[in-house]
Amino acid sequence: MLWAGGKPLTFEVGRCSPSRVHFGFLSNGIGEASPGRGFVLVLERWKSPGRNHIMDWAAELPGVSLDQIPGTGTAIVSKNLKSATFSLDMQGSTNKVRGSWLCG
Repeated sequence: MLWAGGKPLTFEVGRCSPSRVHFGFLSNGIGEASPGRGFVLVLERWKSPGRNHIMDWAAELPGVSLDQIPGTGTAIVSKNLKSATFSLDMQGSTNKVRGSWLCG
């Protein structure tokens, strides 16, 4: 579940990799037939429970303006490393992103 720009967004698919959490899908770029609908967080330390710095992100959320400006955030990763909550604040913007994930 993801809240972005005050709107709730639910994703049926996603995946967790060693340093990234993917919600939905991002398009492949130039010439893509349809825009993506997804969000990616890059964590500084994935294999560590507790507070983790979000060092980068990418988003394609039709209907939600995040201004693609730098943001800082924190993810609170569970002890079993399979779930977390997070918040991301966009610098100089009123937009905020928050949510949670569960990795199988």
